[in-house]
Order: sequence, then structure tokens, then C-alpha cells
Amino acid sequence: MSVPGLPPVPELAGTAPAARPCGSCGWPNAPNAAACEFCRAPLGKEPPRGAPRPRPATCPLCAATTLRGPGVTTCPECGHDSKTPPSAAARATWGARNAASSVRIPGWVWAILLLVVPALVSFTIFFRAQRKATTADHVRQLKKIVEIFGVENGGFPADFATVERRLGPAPKYLFTDGWENPITYSARKPRPYPAEDGTPLFDECEIRSPGPNGKPGDEDDVVWTGKPEP
Repeated sequence: MSVPGLPPVPELAGTAPAARPCGSCGWPNAPNAAACEFCRAPLGKEPPRGAPRPRPATCPLCAATTLRGPGVTTCPECGHDSKTPPSAAARATWGARNAASSVRIPGWVWAILLLVVPALVSFTIFFRAQRKATTADHVRQLKKIVEIFGVENGGFPADFATVERRLGPAPKYLFTDGWENPITYSARKPRPYPAEDGTPLFDECEIRSPGPNGKPGDEDDVVWTGKPEP
């Protein structure tokens, strides 16, 4: 510093310029800073004298530096109270949670998922519909064979072996549904008089596919029930 008419006074060696505190948060900034490095508030405005101001504080557990009002000791990031030093168990728990939350999925993985997942869903829907259609077609063809037997003989057969003796063997693939489960045939309500050759006849029959879950008797079964015409 120099005064006109007087020789210049040398600066004191080792004297550093004082930090410039922020008027909003109190963060110590460089002397030539125009805005606070912590809260980005302009440094030209001075706070009213005596007004309580939040101060930056660093949490001993999560190491996050946040603004806290007067008397506030709880970290808003992890909830730790700085009045009590963090225990080893608390540090381990926070470290494990922080490591899990820091996992990031690369962009190329998201791109593959966005391309592959819709395709898999489409293929799943397509194959499911195809299996249902295959099952319905097999049940329908077996139904026609049984109905032909019923018209020619006056009643439904006891089993498909009886049908094969009269009409010839049916294709083996018809007895498997779209989910590779067996399609079964059963007859009930036997008629009092058999066919001319003594073959037992029945008034009702059932062709059943156990459906997608392979368990007969529940709501996903594909069933046709044959009954005598009125």
C-alpha cells in the first residue's frame, strides 16, 4: 500500500488475503469470487446484521457437505446426527447402500433391452396364440371323428380304440395339444342297448386338453362335450 508523498510500504511477508464469506450461506470463497462456490449466490449483497444464516457442514458418516440452519445437526442426506460419532456398523451399512445405489447400467445395455424385450414379448404372444389354435384344431378334428361314429352307430364309443376298429386309426398327432400334453377322451351315461355287433354305446362323451399348465380339471382346459341330439 502507498500514500502520495510517502515512500511505498512493503507488504508483510506470508500475509494471505482474507477469504470472502458468502452473505447467504457463509461459505468461505476466494477474495476475487463474484458468486458463492457453494450456493451460487452473488457475493455483492451483504446480509442484514444479526440475521441467522445457514452454514455449510460436512457429515462424518456420508461426507456430504450441506447447508444447515443454526442448531441443525442432522444430515439431510443420510439422517445421521453429528452430535454422535458414527459407529462402525453404521459406516458399513451406509457403505453397502451407497455401493448398491452407485451401480449404473451402461447405455448399450438399455439399447439392447429396448430392442430385445419387445421382440421377446411379441414372440411369446405369437407362440401362445399358435398353441391355442393348434389345440383347438386337434380337439375339433377328434370331435368330428366321434360325431361320425355316433351318427353311424347311434351313440358315442367307449374309447378311441372302438373308433379305430370301425373307422380306422386317427393321426397320432391329434392326441397331443399345442403344449405337448395328451388330449384325453372319456365316455359316460351308457345306453341300455349296445350296437348291432355288441359294442357298448354312451349318451355323452368328453374330449379334454389340460391346457397350458398340463393339469386337467381347472379353468384353462380346452374341452368339448358331446351330447345326444334332442
